[in-house]
Order: sequence, then C-alpha cells, then structure tokens
Amino acid sequence: MNNEKINNIIDETIENNDSLFKELIQNIVNKIIELSDDEETTIAKLMNYTNEQVACVEPLDQGRTFNIVMQICDKLDLKIERITDGFGGLAYHYKFKKIK
Repeated sequence: MNNEKINNIIDETIENNDSLFKELIQNIVNKIIELSDDEETTIAKLMNYTNEQVACVEPLDQGRTFNIVMQICDKLDLKIERITDGFGGLAYHYKFKKIK
C-alpha cells in the first residue's frame, strides 16, 4: 500500500489541517499495516506509550484518534476486529487485531 493513497484517505477523513495529528494517524495506520494477522495490540503498544504518557492525552482525543484510525483502516480495506473484555477504559488501551 503506498503512502500517497494513505495520505489522501487521511486528508479526506480528517477535517482540519493539523499536520501533527495527521502524522500521528499515519504512523498508527502504517504500524497496523505492518501487523501480522491476528496479532492483538493497542494504540498504546503500537506507539510505545507508557501508562503515564497515555494518561496525559485527553480521553476525548484518544477516542477521536481511535475512531479516525478505524475509519481509515476501513477505507483501506484493512479488517480490524475490536476485542472487548467488558471493561471500559482509555481508547489508547482498546484491544484490536487485524484479520484476514
């Protein structure tokens, strides 16, 4: 998958011109593309965030980031399955995996 296609989809999906946010989203999506099928992960794991770093990101921003990443993955035909364990929490800790 080429970066131009990913960038175009990110630009279409994210309404503002926040280049740092777009870069964050692109980094996360690229790491998801590189994941092995059925490998369970979280955004925090992909970005090597510690619990302290995750706690510094506003919960609404985490939810927005997670939702946008899932929208972009859907537009790229990357099948993502969210793994729910019945507990709520910060969106960067939501478990998911890429499936075939």
